[in-house]
Amino acid sequence: MNWKVLFYAASVFILAESVWAGKGVIPLAKNAIAYQHVERAIVLWNGREEIIVIANDIAASDEIPVLELMPFGSRPQMRIGKIEWFRKAFDLTDLFKEDKCEEVELSEYLIRMESALQRTILPTKMEVWETRNFTSFEQWLMDTLREAYCVEELPTGFIPIMLNYFNRRFRFWGVDYVDAGLIGRMVSPIEYRFPSKRFYYPTMMTSANSGPVTLVVFAVTHKPITFSPMYGMTICGPIKVRKNELTGIHDEINKFFGSDTVYFTMLKFSGQAVELKFDLLCR
Repeated sequence: MNWKVLFYAASVFILAESVWAGKGVIPLAKNAIAYQHVERAIVLWNGREEIIVIANDIAASDEIPVLELMPFGSRPQMRIGKIEWFRKAFDLTDLFKEDKCEEVELSEYLIRMESALQRTILPTKMEVWETRNFTSFEQWLMDTLREAYCVEELPTGFIPIMLNYFNRRFRFWGVDYVDAGLIGRMVSPIEYRFPSKRFYYPTMMTSANSGPVTLVVFAVTHKPITFSPMYGMTICGPIKVRKNELTGIHDEINKFFGSDTVYFTMLKFSGQAVELKFDLLCR
């Protein structure tokens, strides 16, 4: 049985100082700009637990530290992932040619990734925040940024978006700090693992960006998910494959899925980020 994905619509908030693409971004310096223009993600979901691995390219208006954060409905475990998983994921796109999926060619994105690898940076710190009371959390965040980085205000619209997630019971934030610069750099893949009874990916955050963004998501699920195409997103799959065909896309794929068969889907978007006004949710 195919399960329809609910695209959670949200209000659009345009950020002049930062760009969102799956993660929120806060430049930790006055009058600075930070943005993500390419995001690659691998998502594994077995109906009880989810693993999201993100490798994104980030740049800034100066050599500055940047804070990245991503919302979760349950507390995530964070660790550094492997870039080899993404190489394998791109190789697996040949599986979709038999499915007659149009525009499946991703060689350009793979070339970009290999180029960005020459400028890979590791997070300087990773942690998880919890928001029990949003007003108190907002005050704590501002006090912390002001004291540590002399940041007096957050990018326009940042707090309303965080409040939107809080009101939908997303009370945890996976946080990492990276050193960004004028030349785009790839942040080493970060893995988030958390309990989840639904498929989830926070594409809604991308709508806060008024500029172009490229997003590629590889999803491996225990049951087929039918994503409704919209806003110029190319969707390939789901296709039913044996688990051993995906060996290499993640070190724990054999343990993570109990069945020998899984479903593989690819979502690709390249365009104006404001067109992505939803999260990917499957109940």
